[in-house]
Amino acid sequence: MRRSTTALALAAVLSTLLGGCSSAVRTEDGKTIELVDWRFVGDDSYHDFELRRVVEDLLIDFERDPTKESLLVDAASDLRDFYESRGFPEARVRYRIDRTRKPLRVVFETAEGPRVTIENMHLRGNKAFRAVELLPLWSRQRSGILGTGDPYFVRAELDAFRISLRGKYRDSGFLDASVEGPLVERQPGSDVARIAYDIEEGPRFVLESLDIESSILDAWEGRTADENRREIDSERAELVGEAYETLRLDAFRDRLRKRLQDDGYPTPSIRVEMTVERQADTGPPNRVRAKVTGTPGPRRRVHSVAIVGNDRTADRIVRRRISVRSGEWYDASKIDKAVGELYLTGLFSRIEVGRESAPDADGDVITFRLEEAEAREVGILAGYGSYELARTKLFLADNNLFGIGQSLRVTGKISQKSYGADATWREPRLFATDTGLAVTAAITQREEPTFTDISRSLSAAFDRRIFDATQLRVGYSIARSDGSNIDSSLRSLVVDDFVVSTVFTELAFDDRDSRLFPTRGSRALLRLEHADNALGGDITFDRATVQAGINTQLAERWILTAAMQSGVVFSKDAVPVQERFFNGGNSTVRSFRQSQLGPKTPLGRPSGGEFRNVFNLELRFPVFGPFEGAVFGDAGNVGVSVDDFGLDDMRYAIGAGLRFVLPIGPVRFDAGFNPNPHWDEDDYTLHLSVGYPF
Repeated sequence: MRRSTTALALAAVLSTLLGGCSSAVRTEDGKTIELVDWRFVGDDSYHDFELRRVVEDLLIDFERDPTKESLLVDAASDLRDFYESRGFPEARVRYRIDRTRKPLRVVFETAEGPRVTIENMHLRGNKAFRAVELLPLWSRQRSGILGTGDPYFVRAELDAFRISLRGKYRDSGFLDASVEGPLVERQPGSDVARIAYDIEEGPRFVLESLDIESSILDAWEGRTADENRREIDSERAELVGEAYETLRLDAFRDRLRKRLQDDGYPTPSIRVEMTVERQADTGPPNRVRAKVTGTPGPRRRVHSVAIVGNDRTADRIVRRRISVRSGEWYDASKIDKAVGELYLTGLFSRIEVGRESAPDADGDVITFRLEEAEAREVGILAGYGSYELARTKLFLADNNLFGIGQSLRVTGKISQKSYGADATWREPRLFATDTGLAVTAAITQREEPTFTDISRSLSAAFDRRIFDATQLRVGYSIARSDGSNIDSSLRSLVVDDFVVSTVFTELAFDDRDSRLFPTRGSRALLRLEHADNALGGDITFDRATVQAGINTQLAERWILTAAMQSGVVFSKDAVPVQERFFNGGNSTVRSFRQSQLGPKTPLGRPSGGEFRNVFNLELRFPVFGPFEGAVFGDAGNVGVSVDDFGLDDMRYAIGAGLRFVLPIGPVRFDAGFNPNPHWDEDDYTLHLSVGYPF
């Protein structure tokens, strides 16, 4: 577990950047320690910052007690292991300590040796499985850009591959299989190696019979017994006579145990006993006879359901998620489902389920022991954008309002170009259903390049998760927009004061592994809006927007991201500039400043359009430590009339960026170059912001 404090981490960074300077630091527990002057010598392949992170805990412990030199022995060993895990099999690390200096100095001296790659992997003796089926069992790091080169020589990975090969064969019925290796062929000092494994498969065993003890089959009664016997016989028939496979037989046992647990038997004891018969070469096939034995245990009913630990959350909110009822037979699937639904509320950080006999009664008490998550949040975030410049956001939230699972979130934000506040109340289970309701009130003022707009809005939306990663929202919104500081050349497109009332539907999909730092997965959003006078507004239009993105991990910390956005707005009348599409900026086409791509007035001011397209492709890769690099290409357009929708007059950006990764997201610097600038366009644009662009 990491125990470094913020002060120690900051001092470590300063010590590295300033060549090893150090000072006294007071820790969170009140102790004062003298930071050590840490030095790394011979680390040609890795920056000092990266090596410090490998042994950070040991270094901090030594700073707390410099008499424990055994910590330095462990640190040198961990550094050697680190190098070996990166393909340096001959790496050696030693330390020396100079206690006469003030501050005390410790130097880690590294002899890296060659970084070895494997130019050939040869499997010998594999007849039942082709090499292409076995090689995926070898978890390996590859050399070269994007990890497309030869694998690095890592002894631990090669040893694990041998174990995986043996397990693959034995799980597939080759009970006597053996694997010898890795057999290494490498010249002294060479940076390439050849690896071989000798596989002796032996005979493949067949599952001749699979019997089930009668006490298990007799556990079910009536119609349930007939249904279970038919299903069990069908599953057994798929196994008998086929090659003996451990995993399939284990899965059969687990399904049998689960059937009992779902039908009133909380504690079945089920095991598989095997008899192996090895035959002579000229005899019948080698056979395995299997028998499922054990006992179903006592059959139990639910006496009652108890809830413990919900100090703030109302009982009824918890019980809505629990379908277990008194008098029913014990059902493990119902309990598992209840635990899953309770976790999905976000109200609990830990859930345990216990079972005990009810005193003086027949049946069991099922107890849900809950640990409530922190419901209240207060935070302040600061950032910077190339258009909004400095910006700050303050938020307050209660995710368990009044203890009934509702949430309230209030946010205020201000930048050099805008300010605003909003409040959102949400009921996640409206009328005890899986449908949620959210109501949001907001006020914002934003300065655009050609006008300033003040918007006051109120919206209500129903939401429902229809698949694991897919959510549907349907709602109504009403907003008043007041325009000011309007460029004189846009007077024909600006309505100073108007109300827009819309009904909308939104379908969203998101299966990314992280919202802040996605490495794999995709997202998509489709939003349809209809604004009409009949809904209480002053203007009528229809608008459709679609967004999509995908992240692919090419190698460790090498992420390829592709994204697109497209939108259209239809109206019989002129669409107010506040409702039109703009393009250009730090998250769209990065060779343009904010909203500067697309149609302009005679005075050169952006006027927006009735449709927009944006396409992005970005490759992110590690530089060193917390720094990432990126190369990207963007394309996009804006069209005056939706009748001309298409990909004509596309404008482009090619560029590179540098990111400093923080827990709240990366601080991002991007330089976008325009490969074919028009006379009124910049050759390049620089952007500084926080967070990934898409």
